[in-house]
Amino acid sequence: MAQTVMMAFAAGSQWECLGKNIAQLELNLVFAELFRHFEFTLVDPANPWKSFNAGMFSQSNLNIAVTRRSAA
Repeated sequence: MAQTVMMAFAAGSQWECLGKNIAQLELNLVFAELFRHFEFTLVDPANPWKSFNAGMFSQSNLNIAVTRRSAA
């Protein structure tokens, strides 16, 4: 599973992307800031999303409401 998730950075030590660690660090910072400044809620919690697997896993209809958190 880990190899399929990280295909954007290639697999194995010989062909691994040199910027992989920096890119992952930047993504962690972006998501931390998003969750710190915004609140995410499902629009329809009874029907969160539809998933389909036919060799590739696909998700659709994930409707999320995003609101800015108040300054505390």
